[in-house]
Amino acid sequence: TPVISTDRTYFNWQLNYQALSWLSLRSRIYLIDRKAEGDRQYGYFIGQDFVFRPENAKYSLTFRYAMFRTDAWDARIYVYENDLPYTFSVPAFNGAGSRFYALFKLSTLGNADIYLRYALTHYTDRTEISSGPDLIEGNNKSDFKVMLHLNF
Repeated sequence: TPVISTDRTYFNWQLNYQALSWLSLRSRIYLIDRKAEGDRQYGYFIGQDFVFRPENAKYSLTFRYAMFRTDAWDARIYVYENDLPYTFSVPAFNGAGSRFYALFKLSTLGNADIYLRYALTHYTDRTEISSGPDLIEGNNKSDFKVMLHLNF
């Protein structure tokens, strides 16, 4: 397979806004323009984050709703997501669809925190996700995580 020259142009825009003392908003837009030997592909990701951290509360909630569309896998867009402590999530968005995730933290006792995370990706351009042993028949992919974090 011959090596071909590829040009990728990325545009990232983020706006952080402290709406209230307990509510933060983050708006994100990612655009990509990929050119390779006469082939041109585009993609976008538009997301809105809401972060609830009430003062003197023993809980916090972060959630995001996003829409995305890319012409092909080569125009995929990677976007960081909040996750459980000591882990990270940077999914690749390709095709067309939407994504939602929520991260809930509850501080129970003085030295224990409980984290719950749920994420759902809904594709509008396919009826199967992945292939082989990872095949999902349908257009929704979700994951759920739970962590009990003890501080000593």
